[in-house]
Parts: sequence; C-alpha cells; structure tokens
Amino acid sequence: LGRAHLELKRWARRIAVVCNAISAAANYGELRDRTRQLLPELGLRSFFVCVYETPGDATRARVMVSSEPVSAETSSRVFRGRELLPPELATADGVGRSFAVLPVESQTDVLGHILFEYTAQHAFTCGAIAEAIGIAIRNFRQP
Repeated sequence: LGRAHLELKRWARRIAVVCNAISAAANYGELRDRTRQLLPELGLRSFFVCVYETPGDATRARVMVSSEPVSAETSSRVFRGRELLPPELATADGVGRSFAVLPVESQTDVLGHILFEYTAQHAFTCGAIAEAIGIAIRNFRQP
C-alpha cells in the first residue's frame, strides 16, 4: 500500500511538471514541440488540438497541434469544428481507435477542442493536460 501511494504521488508530480511546461508555451510551435516531447511520457501518444477561428463558435476550426505529422495543407485547412477533425485526418488510420474529446476553454468561451487517444488509465491525465493547453492558448492569443 505504501509503494502504491508513493507511485501515485510520483505520477501526480509528473503530471504537474508536464502541465506547467505546456502552459508556459509562448506560441503554437512551442506548444507543438512541448506536447510531442512530454505527452508520450504520460502515455498519451496520439492527440490533436483544434482551435476555433472565433472563440465560442465551432463553425471554423483548424488543427493547430498534433502528435502526428500533418501536412501544411491540412493544418491551414479550415473545417467545421463540430466534425472534430478534417475528413482526411478522421479517416487516416483511425480504425479501432477511441478518442476522448475535451474542450479548450478560456474563462468565458470555448477556444477549441482536443482529441486524445483514450484509455481508461489516462482519464485524469487528459483533463489536466487539456486545461494546461487551454492556459497556453489563452496566453498567446491575448492581444
């Protein structure tokens, strides 16, 4: 029981360190680099961060950060946010994979959404990471 408690504390500390690093990203390039480097350490290997062009309006979204290489054409392509991903990414090697979808939020609006390849062991981790990504995007989207 003592070892399990210690492991849980280590895991919580690792999540805190990763969240702090992600939330301090200065731009989308830095956010992409940090998430690609740090999230696999937590077991999160596949993810997509989609941002709405107008906060609170899912009519027009773009994939801004991804664990997978995304072509310049796909990353600049606008898609309907309610579709979650552009059609070419939604069908690309997605058979048999489940994703958790979480909002990217500011204090007043939904800025976008994140898709994490989901397993039950990552439920808590996904929420904390989504919040850290939301903090980063809020910080560098502010005028």
